[in-house]
Amino acid sequence: MKIVVIGDLDDVIGFSLAGVEETYYVKPEEEERLKNLVKTLAARSDVAIVVMTPELYDKVRDIVTEFMKRKAFPVFLDLPREGILKSLEDLVSKALGVKIKFE
Repeated sequence: MKIVVIGDLDDVIGFSLAGVEETYYVKPEEEERLKNLVKTLAARSDVAIVVMTPELYDKVRDIVTEFMKRKAFPVFLDLPREGILKSLEDLVSKALGVKIKFE
């Protein structure tokens, strides 16, 4: 199962350097592209987690909420911007309710 990141250029580059193989750079004004991408990722069986920037997540919150009522995976997470940035492990562990370790 894959982790996918949708975000601004800094996030996409950062997560790519951290080993995430599937990333998408989406500008905030590309709402239609973002909606289509989220729907496509939600339909894939190989995607476990989709991480997005809060600005992008807010634009598709309704789509994600409706999807997550019907299916457990993928889990959609928004990447916090304020305060101390939690590690991806902490975010995923909290969302899934179990402690995980990425290697």
